Amino acid sequence: MARPLLDDLLEELGLRLRHTFGSQLIYLGTTTPVDEFGSGDVDVLIVLSQLSDAHIRLVWNVVSSVRHTWNVFLDCRMRTTEDVLKQPLLEQFLLKTFLRDCYGLNPFRDVAVARDVLSNECRLRIAEQEDRILGLLPSAIADVGHLRGIGTATFEAVHAFLVMMDKSTTSKDAGRAELVRGWPAFQDINAIYKGYRNPTAVSDVPSYVATALGIVKHLSYRAQGFSCAHSVLLVNAPSSLLPHPLDEWFGYDANMPLGLLCLGAHLRTLEVPVRVLDAYAMNMTAMGTVDAIVREYNLPKVVGFNPSSPNIHVVHAIAKYLKRISNDIQVVVGGPHATLATAHALSSPHIDYAVAGEGEIPFGLLVVNLLRGDRTADGIPGVYVRRSTGEITGSMQDSALPLDTLPLPAFDLLPLKERYFIKRRRAFLHTSRGCAFRCSFCSVPKFWGGVVREIPINVVLDHVAAVQRDLAVEEVQIVDDNFSHHSGRRIKEFCDGLAQRQLQIRWKCQVRADQLDTELIALMLRSGCFEVDVGIESGNARVQDVIGKKLDLAKARDAVKNLRNANIVCKAFFILGFPSETWSEMQDSINFAVNLKSLGLRDVAFFPAMPFPGTALADYAADVLKKDITQGAIMDDTQKYVGSYALARLRKYAAMPEVSLNELLKPRELRLLCAFGYTSFESGTIVNDLKTDFSEFAKQQEAMNYAS
Repeated sequence: MARPLLDDLLEELGLRLRHTFGSQLIYLGTTTPVDEFGSGDVDVLIVLSQLSDAHIRLVWNVVSSVRHTWNVFLDCRMRTTEDVLKQPLLEQFLLKTFLRDCYGLNPFRDVAVARDVLSNECRLRIAEQEDRILGLLPSAIADVGHLRGIGTATFEAVHAFLVMMDKSTTSKDAGRAELVRGWPAFQDINAIYKGYRNPTAVSDVPSYVATALGIVKHLSYRAQGFSCAHSVLLVNAPSSLLPHPLDEWFGYDANMPLGLLCLGAHLRTLEVPVRVLDAYAMNMTAMGTVDAIVREYNLPKVVGFNPSSPNIHVVHAIAKYLKRISNDIQVVVGGPHATLATAHALSSPHIDYAVAGEGEIPFGLLVVNLLRGDRTADGIPGVYVRRSTGEITGSMQDSALPLDTLPLPAFDLLPLKERYFIKRRRAFLHTSRGCAFRCSFCSVPKFWGGVVREIPINVVLDHVAAVQRDLAVEEVQIVDDNFSHHSGRRIKEFCDGLAQRQLQIRWKCQVRADQLDTELIALMLRSGCFEVDVGIESGNARVQDVIGKKLDLAKARDAVKNLRNANIVCKAFFILGFPSETWSEMQDSINFAVNLKSLGLRDVAFFPAMPFPGTALADYAADVLKKDITQGAIMDDTQKYVGSYALARLRKYAAMPEVSLNELLKPRELRLLCAFGYTSFESGTIVNDLKTDFSEFAKQQEAMNYAS
């Protein structure tokens, strides 16, 4: 019903009622929000004093007469002033405010409002909407028309929140605008409003419902008025916005976030209270991570994340959710993406600081400032901020952390017995930072400034002895990017040190395959080495030169065979889809892996070529393909790959490339090619015509809906 028509109708209805009831008519008007006029459904409220049953029948006769005259449907609510006074306080407040703002009238002006009681009722109202949305979820998925109900529930929560903040509004549109104006992190309410107005335009119903649910949940947190704890929480970010279906890998994978444990140990030397949340290992959603930060970690004042490029978008989402809850939270990102794509890391207005390069010193100085209330980062090398003008300011570090006094990583910050030691008691350690090689696909050299800094071997051995003594660790995983620096010198130092200190412990590492000879392998075996991971990348000599790896493939083949003869497990990594790589050359890589299996290679990982920031591949994407790369790849695949070794490994290792660097394949095809590689390796089948065989494989997977 159009507004002018409604005004005329109310005028006639008012004249008739005043003629009959005189001063008993206290109010006549509509309670329909102003942004819903024209929708066809209009509520008319009639407030009279001292109504008897006869009066009610008389009122209904008057209303019916007007309905027949105007040929319209009126949904009338008739209330006495006594009935209104019995309403919940929140209802009274909303109605009073609505009538005052819309019509300048207030029939309930004498009702006292107890602010504390009103606030409690508002909190209850917000919480009720979460259950309401969950209840509507099945019907909304079946019929988008029910999305209006989800939108209504969301705006019920918004209005209740705004009442608490003395910002109550008269319509959903006004409530939307007021919420965004006062609390910018709730920008997603715009999408909810659009979906409410036009449900059929919503293309992704589950995402719409999740967004609505998140808004209501975070309004509820905000309404509770949490104060931030004087502490720091370091978060190993989830790999995707939604949880991965639990599979066998998540049942045994226990990779430790070693970088965060090193940060935690350094903060303890500064007497800073610190905890660690491994949201990745716990398979949390972005919203679930926020729930844990609020409920289990008491909303710390500083929250630090270590995103890689493929999951920076997840951290951006979590930061937005945290800012919804409290403006006092300071969000800091560090690691490769913050260092090599600082502008993109800070592109979210909800990220406060980016720490570039080695994190201990700059992050420690920043945290000390933040905990004492100083939010300025000026003068801290390695810390970057985005100014209100959009300019990013900061400077690279001019000093490095002394590694001769490096403390033991703070392993006690993890639930070791509950998760990490379930299958094996293994601790992660590093003996160096950086890599001397310049492979086109790797950002490690640029991150560490092109140098390799070794931790003194006595410090490394002290750490091994400590984890064995204090944590009863049975295995150590050396996570150096290349443990075989200087033709294996580092490995020899480590093995000799273990022998001199009589430390008997199993250990594994990652090395360059062509730097292992039989003598070095024998030494590794005697000192407890049980597994070696090697990066092969390509089984084609030309591609080895193009990517800058320049691996001697014959020596790599001999290394795998010699490791098998020494009963040391070997795993190899391959990359498919480099620029200019032909079908034949990619076939060489897959077949090289299959041949290595016959020589004793136990396991393999295939990756699509991904142009991560800071790599030569990213430069190629920008300079040659004219592609603006932000993440390189995106980890957001939630497909459950049931009963397939190949596709389960695909989910673990192969993120979706942001762009294909190879003209022969699209990103999703390139990713699926990795699955084909796994299939060939598992079966031990040599590929004779990769282009034809992969085409048939892709069709089969498309039919099974695996290539999404």
